[in-house]
Amino acid sequence: MFRFFIFALIALVVIELYTLVAVAEVVGVLGTIGLAIGTAIVGLNILAGQTKRQMFKLQQAIQAGRNPQEVVAEGIWMLICGLMLLVPGLLTDVVGVMLLIPFIRQWLVAKGYAPKFNMPFSGFRPQNEPEEDVVEGEFYEEVPRKSHLNDDSK
Repeated sequence: MFRFFIFALIALVVIELYTLVAVAEVVGVLGTIGLAIGTAIVGLNILAGQTKRQMFKLQQAIQAGRNPQEVVAEGIWMLICGLMLLVPGLLTDVVGVMLLIPFIRQWLVAKGYAPKFNMPFSGFRPQNEPEEDVVEGEFYEEVPRKSHLNDDSK
């Protein structure tokens, strides 16, 4: 697994360099650098807004009593998106911008392209809904008193 990761990382660097050189021949060096930096800045700004939206969706899912696994999986895809936008290069920026689109993230999660994790779900209930079998009230225990009228000791 480690060797595959190293191979994939080296292949990514080679492909990114090839793409940067090819784009630099058409647009120019400064245009290519500006494009790479510009897409990273714009993508990270959009990512910040999407992260706030995702946190709101997570909070809504928990308050509504729904299992938040899909929202968490979509959030993991957003983390991958942020990493793609931070890596310098045009191909990773394209993949990162594509992952910013909520429809694509939801499609990936629906197809099962999400990390598998076992999140126990205890069945959250909204805080404003009481349990069905709870009765509000007060109680006290009466202790029988000994009375001199019922004295059987005579």
